[in-house]
This record gives sequence, structure tokens and C-alpha cells, in this order.
Amino acid sequence: MPKHVLLIEDDPIHQKYRKEEFELYDGLYAVTCATSVADAMKVFPEQKWDAIIVDGCLDGDHFDSEPLIRWLREKVGPDCLMIAASSNPDLGELMVKAGCTRGAFNKAHAPGMVHSILRRQ
Repeated sequence: MPKHVLLIEDDPIHQKYRKEEFELYDGLYAVTCATSVADAMKVFPEQKWDAIIVDGCLDGDHFDSEPLIRWLREKVGPDCLMIAASSNPDLGELMVKAGCTRGAFNKAHAPGMVHSILRRQ
């Protein structure tokens, strides 16, 4: 049975590439994409998530995902892997303080990080 990953990313190019990277793991992951806070809150109840990848700037170039991160952490509890996907280390640090498990300071590293952590669980 695949692990369920919620990818919250507003940029369609980043979303496409992250999803394709998960597909390289031969069916180990089922990825659901959300492009906004509202979209994420809509799809969230559909699944028990094994991992969530959150973009720090979902509407433009400012850190606007903090309320979503706090809401997600409250809903999934402390055991769900939540990755802060941001190329800005300062922003990633703020996202970790808001409730992400750890930061992937290069968005391209997020799928590999998720795989590395979940395969050990």
C-alpha cells in the first residue's frame, strides 16, 4: 500500500517536477497536490497523510503559509512528517518554528528527504 503525500505548492512547474520525482519510487507514494491554502484544506480530510510538503510562499513572494502549517500540525499530530520546502533558509527556519518537522532548503530535495525518512519508519 502506498504512502500518502500531500504536496502543497502553488507553482505548477515545481508541482509537476516534485510529483514526477515521487513517481520514480515505483508506486511507493500516492501524491495529492494542492495549489493554495483553501485547496489544501479542501483535500486534507480525504486521507490519512504520511507526509506533507509545504511551500512557504503560496500566494506570491511573502511567507503566508504559517497559519496553514499550524493548522495542519494540529490536525495531523506530532508524528506526521511535514517538510518545509523553501529555497530561502531563513523562511525554512520560520516554517520549522511554525510546525514543520524539518526544512528542505532546495525544493528538489523534498521528495528524496521524504523517501529517506519514511522508508526507515
